[in-house]
Amino acid sequence: MADPLRSLPVFTETLDLGAPQWVQAGRGYLRNAGVPDSDHVQRLIEKIEPRAMATYASYLESMSIFGPANISQLEEFLITWNGNISTGAEYSLQLENLQYTSGPIVKFNNEFSMLINRNKLLPNNADTIYRYINKFRSKQYVHTRLLEAKFEKLADAMSRAITLVSTTNTTASMSTRTSAIVHAGPEDMDVDR
Repeated sequence: MADPLRSLPVFTETLDLGAPQWVQAGRGYLRNAGVPDSDHVQRLIEKIEPRAMATYASYLESMSIFGPANISQLEEFLITWNGNISTGAEYSLQLENLQYTSGPIVKFNNEFSMLINRNKLLPNNADTIYRYINKFRSKQYVHTRLLEAKFEKLADAMSRAITLVSTTNTTASMSTRTSAIVHAGPEDMDVDR
């Protein structure tokens, strides 16, 4: 899989002049995730931290492979997160808010939430989380190539989001961590214990 960070536009990219760069970048992220631009969306963006914008967009992207995002769901999502994830339960709640509808996705969501709550995983455990996603994808719940593709896209979006939330160092350290995530194997973690 390609380096997730390479697919993200830089925050300093200005989409139009005269407004804070991170607000403009945020509008671009959301537009790329399929959320219509509006004054309402801009007001939501102004409430959150600039560093978290790619996280929201990544989750919206993963959500959009199952159904289009809508403004009310976006509003709840942004206000609840507000760039501050501190506990496994809080992180689990956000996964549930994505409201996946297909059977395998619901089962994935439930098992993933249980794993986070049981082990008190935080977003900076990105390598463990990514291994879990990989191992789940290899189980019996995924019967078709279409679902395989959905899980691949979900895993990529989640690894990007988690890495960006948990990283406060330089871009170089982010790339190093992302590389470790991408090459982690599902056999390194027993999720059935």
